[in-house]
Amino acid sequence: MQTAHLPVPFLFHVCLTLLIIGVASLGAEAATLTEIYPEMTSSLLADALLEKLPEGTLLQADSVIIQQTDLDQMKSDMKEKIKEDTFVSELGILQNLALDKILEAEVLRDKNKSDYDENELKALFQEFAQSKVAHAIVTDEEADAFYAANQELFGGRSLADLKPAIKQTLQREKSQAAWIDYLKSLGSSIPIRLQADWVKADVERFSSSPVETARKTGKPVFVDFSASWCGPCKRLKPIVESLQKKYADKMVFVILDIDEQPFLAQHYGASSVPHLFFYDAEGRAAGDILGFVPEETLVKKFAELGVQ
Repeated sequence: MQTAHLPVPFLFHVCLTLLIIGVASLGAEAATLTEIYPEMTSSLLADALLEKLPEGTLLQADSVIIQQTDLDQMKSDMKEKIKEDTFVSELGILQNLALDKILEAEVLRDKNKSDYDENELKALFQEFAQSKVAHAIVTDEEADAFYAANQELFGGRSLADLKPAIKQTLQREKSQAAWIDYLKSLGSSIPIRLQADWVKADVERFSSSPVETARKTGKPVFVDFSASWCGPCKRLKPIVESLQKKYADKMVFVILDIDEQPFLAQHYGASSVPHLFFYDAEGRAAGDILGFVPEETLVKKFAELGVQ
């Protein structure tokens, strides 16, 4: 399993994977993003209210205000980094902008500072972020249990040889989970408001993305987020290709490169690859798997979805 580096503002790129946009219909009354999009597993914006804001304003959160012009500038800055066939989520861009600004305000408030330069702010943020995940420590027992449960992945190599790498991988995942928990608590403590009509339009457009289109076919769906530079992805690729041929008429396979589709990776939380997602024939989420798995594991999961 390997971690990607996606094209986002330099300071808070670690947060790219934490905000995921759900797709559903928008009601008329003000409600939170999560209430309107029940399948959403967001963090910072989960409790944001969808309301009618002043014209040109997309988001308000205490002193943080993001305008349409801010979004347009960010899109312009990203233009050269985005390929022609990349699916772009404007709500995803807005979330990244909000995350940058809100976290910057939190860092400066925490350090009781108002004047700073770019390098100092970067150092302050790293210190701040570390303080929020310092409690998330991987124990030897957790590493031992992971090795015992996944020995087929290690080609007979001993626990002693692999333990440092296992602990490093588990530590990264545990720290990320702790950071998500912090963002959830932060989002709940700040009154965040989003422009309802603007969100509705972007969510409706997002419903035409590859994964959402597949979820409407009436067949189970398998989504594979990978990357060309990822070793475990290369090992998994022939397995997926073989299964795709075998089950082509029974389920839908969606294969996505996170470097080519960073906004879809953000949406579904695929920051480490390979990351596999499953949906039943009704389009409902049916679990996910992070990291390489043998063919029999996928076949068993497909069977749970009714694919034989």
